Parts: sequence; structure tokens; C-alpha cells
Amino acid sequence: MAEKHFREIWKKTNGHCHFCGDPISLRKRGYRRQRADGCWEVDHVTQRAKGGATSIENCLPACTSCNRLRWHRKGAELREMLLLGMIAKREMDRFTETGNRLIALHHQQSRQNKRRRTGAPLRGAKTFDPVLQATIRKKERDILVCFLRTYPKQAFSPRQLSKRTGVPKSRIRRVLETARKVAVLHHGTRYEFQIRSPKRNRSRSQSGTLGEKVRGLPSEFAR
Repeated sequence: MAEKHFREIWKKTNGHCHFCGDPISLRKRGYRRQRADGCWEVDHVTQRAKGGATSIENCLPACTSCNRLRWHRKGAELREMLLLGMIAKREMDRFTETGNRLIALHHQQSRQNKRRRTGAPLRGAKTFDPVLQATIRKKERDILVCFLRTYPKQAFSPRQLSKRTGVPKSRIRRVLETARKVAVLHHGTRYEFQIRSPKRNRSRSQSGTLGEKVRGLPSEFAR
């Protein structure tokens, strides 16, 4: 496939992964061992294993993470995985007994994937507690989201967030990239709280409840 064809495929979604919507860079095509921010691959909408063509009409850009998670799985299998993933994520967020086990399994699988892709020996397995680390990340995420909520429509860099909240700069990206209420802008260099548009004909009681939630924020983040 010629370079001009890759550009045409990339333009189909205006430089975004057609799965998750994250921005991808035209120059970062193909898998890279380092952090895959903005890296993408050509995804066949109808997979070749199902008889899909290799023409441009059957191709869309996908970030390397999404494309490799999809692999050659069929639609029913993907939908089942998404449903199971939602259940697992809920258990992990609540730190139930099942959730803690899933956190440990997730950490174990991540280590195995890293070892398979890099070939480097893994260290620190005996002293690392994935459940404890997940608890710390959740607390840090709550602090960051609470701070961003007090400054709507304002984007902050990791350095600014670290200075205002005390969360280490090196952990801000990993903490916020899974936060549903935070928009990640410019490949992770800016973060902004997402404000949902108000529903039509919303009752006063509902708006009052929202106001109470805003007034209940910690005082250290007050304007």
C-alpha cells in the first residue's frame, strides 16, 4: 500500500482512532515498543479472515492498542468482552473481593505482555501490591477530578495540576486517562473537566441537587 493510501485512510476519521476516538499522528504508523501515544495501524473493517478486501474502502485507522485488542475477534465476541469488561471495571472500582482479584490478574497479564514484547526480565514482582497501588490511584484520581470540576472550561497541564493538588506529575497521565469526566487534550498535555449539556425541561429539584454536589466540594479547592 502506497503512502498516499495511508494518508487517505488516516483522513477518513480526521486523524482519530475509529474505535476509541483518541487522536493519532499520521507519522506514527505502526507498533512501537515505547509508549504508543498517537501510534496507529490500518484496521480492516471486514476482517481478512472473514473475506474482507485489502482495499482502502475496507480500511479505517485504529490506534495500536485498540487494533491489537480487537485482533481477529468476531462481533459477538467483542460485544461479550465489552459487557464483561464493564462488569469487571465496576467490581475493580468498588474494590470488592472479586475486583481485587481482577486487579491482581490485570497486573499479572500486563507484566506478561511486556515481557513477551520486550524480552526483558521483569523485576519487583514480590514487593509490588497492585491492589494498594490501585487504591492510591483512585484517591489521586478523585483529588484531580474534584479540582478540575471547580474550574470548568479551563485546561491544565500536568505540571499545573501537580502544583495545585500535590499529585506527582509522573502519575497524572496514568491516573486521568481512565477518568470518565476528564477530557484528555493534545496527546495528554492538557486536561479539562467535561461538562455535560443540561437536559431540557430539567426540574428545579434536580438542578438543586447538582448545586448541592458542587457546594459539597472540599474547601481547599474553592475559588
